[in-house]
Amino acid sequence: AAERPVCHSEKAKALQRERVTGLKAGIAKMEEFASSLGGRLDKVASAGDAGSLNQAVSEVLGLYAGQPEADVLTAARERCGALTRVFAELATIDGAIAGLSVRDAVPGIETRVAGLLAAHDGGMLCPSQEALVRERTTVLGQRVTSLEADAARWLEERKSRVASGGSIGGLLDELQRPPPFLTADRESELRTLVGVVQQRLDADTAGQVVRYFTRIESREERLRVLGELQRIVDGK
Repeated sequence: AAERPVCHSEKAKALQRERVTGLKAGIAKMEEFASSLGGRLDKVASAGDAGSLNQAVSEVLGLYAGQPEADVLTAARERCGALTRVFAELATIDGAIAGLSVRDAVPGIETRVAGLLAAHDGGMLCPSQEALVRERTTVLGQRVTSLEADAARWLEERKSRVASGGSIGGLLDELQRPPPFLTADRESELRTLVGVVQQRLDADTAGQVVRYFTRIESREERLRVLGELQRIVDGK
């Protein structure tokens, strides 16, 4: 027996059902996307993450024109923008911490971290994101501690050179250009060491002066040199 042909009305109905099913699936997918935004925003941990999510939100925002979800998406896009700025600033702060070379720069970095927290105190940052910002203060402290340890080692190495009685040629110049992260106690030790080195250099120089002076055979020349030295002592 010949197959019964499917009428056009049945084909149209089947196609319509497929379209409705696809439309419902698309709506469900978009609703799921909108409802998941809060959790996805809370997981943002870099400017790149925020930028990618912002692009995804912007692509679907037009589909929700006039719908309640549009407000949710608009707020999400605003938060994406805020998070992009926050993490871009954090990247700049990280660079400043890594390149830290003077102690005077520390308060400025601390102020920038505090400024981020103050500027986004209205719920733009979830607790984990706020913790990431606050973590920079800890990282900064660790960086300062590391630089102070490096400076302390630098000073100890030079103290050892002096204590060993070895050559101190050029050491005074080094001590006059210390690393910037010596603590107050270490700076006091540095001043003491500078005094010790200067005394040794003075003693070495005085010894050389005496040795050269004894080579002068002429009494008149010796008296003339003594006169020159006396004028130096008198500051004339």
